[in-house]
Amino acid sequence: DENCILVVDEVGLLSTRRMLQLLQLARRTNAKLILLGDSAQLSPIGAGSGLELVSKVVGSIQLDEVMRHSTSAQHRLVDALVAVAVPGPDDDPQDRADAFTDLAHVFQSENSWTSSPRSRDAIQEVANRVAQGLAISDVGAGSLVALTRSHREAHHVNRIVRAILRDRGQIDNADTALNAVTPNGIPYRLKITKGDHVRFQTRLRKHKIFNGTQGIVRGVNATSLRV
Repeated sequence: DENCILVVDEVGLLSTRRMLQLLQLARRTNAKLILLGDSAQLSPIGAGSGLELVSKVVGSIQLDEVMRHSTSAQHRLVDALVAVAVPGPDDDPQDRADAFTDLAHVFQSENSWTSSPRSRDAIQEVANRVAQGLAISDVGAGSLVALTRSHREAHHVNRIVRAILRDRGQIDNADTALNAVTPNGIPYRLKITKGDHVRFQTRLRKHKIFNGTQGIVRGVNATSLRV
C-alpha cells in the first residue's frame, strides 16, 4: 500500500515487460519504488532493457564514489580497470593503449603483476606460487584460488603443483588415473589419491551431492572412489 517502500536491486536484469509489471504494481498500490542497478552489467534474458527506458523518462541518480574499497591502492586499481573496461565517447586506439599501460603500472607498483613471455612460463609461475602457498602450515587448500584462461591450463597447473607437493613429501600415496572430462566435454586422465580435495560438477541425489559439492578423498580401490 502507500506505506510500503519496495527496493529492487539488480534491475538491469529486468526486461521491458518485467519492468512494466513492476511499475504497474507500484501505481496500483501507491507504493514507493526504488530501483538499483546498472544497465552496463548483465543483460536481461527477455527483450529490451527496462532500466534504460525508465532512466530516460524518469531520470536517475548515479553513484560514482566507490565505497567498498578502503585503501588508495584499491582505488587506483579500480580506476585503472574502469578506464580499460569502459572506453570514453571519444576514445581512440592511443587512449586505449594508454589505459592498458596505466593498468600495468598500477599492478607493478603494488607488486601484483608478473609478466611471462610464454603461456608455459606463466603456468609454471602460477603453479610455483600455489605450491608455495600450500607449504605454509596455516593455509588450507580451499583458501587458494588460481585463475587460468582455459581448462587445459588449469589441468597443467594442477599437474605441476601435484608434482611439487609429491617431491616435498606432502603427497605420499600412489595416484590412481581416472578417465574424466572437462566441463566442456574434453576427455583427459585425472590423477587422484587419498587426501585430495574434489568438487563435484554433477548431481547425485541419492548421495546428496549437487553441482559444487566439495569433498575429500578418503580412499581409492580398483572399482570405486570413496569420498
